[in-house]
Amino acid sequence: MLWPAAEPWPKCPVPEDDGPDGFPTMVPLAQIHAGDVPGPWWPERVDVLQVLWCPSEHGDVPIGQADCGPMHSPAAVLRSRLQRKMPPVPEAVRPAAPRYAECGRCHDPVPRPGICRPCAGLSSGAPAVGAGSRATAAGVARARAALLAARSGLPGHRAAPVAAG
Repeated sequence: MLWPAAEPWPKCPVPEDDGPDGFPTMVPLAQIHAGDVPGPWWPERVDVLQVLWCPSEHGDVPIGQADCGPMHSPAAVLRSRLQRKMPPVPEAVRPAAPRYAECGRCHDPVPRPGICRPCAGLSSGAPAVGAGSRATAAGVARARAALLAARSGLPGHRAAPVAAG
C-alpha cells in the first residue's frame, strides 16, 4: 500500500496496550484507485480509497472515542449514520378543547359545562303553542315562493302556481 512519506502511519484512536505508545497500528486491507473503478460515486478531488483495520477488539469502546476523524471505524460510521437519520423531536401537541360539553343530567350538548335549560326547569325558547303552527306554515309558504321564483329565472323551467296555505 502506498502511503505519503510525510505523514505518519495511522494508529487506532482507542488506546490499547498492543502498540509501543499505547495505540495499536492500523493494518492495511485494500487500496482502490478511482481510475481502476470509475463511477459517479467518487467525491471530487479523491483518487484513491484506502481501507485500514485495527487488529484490536473494541467491543466496549465508549461511543465518544469511536470517531476517528477522516478514517472511520465501524462504530463511528454507525454513530454518524444514526445521528443523520434521527427523526426530528416531536413538538408537544395540545389536545383540542371540546366544542361542546354535555349536560350533566340528560347528556345533550350544551355550549358550556353544566346542565341544559330544560333540565334546569327554564323554557327552551320555543314558540308559543298557539302561534307556532301558524308561524311555521307562513314561513314555509314564503320559502316555497322564493325557491319557485328563483327557479323560474333558470332556462328550461316554468313557474308553477303557488298554493296559499
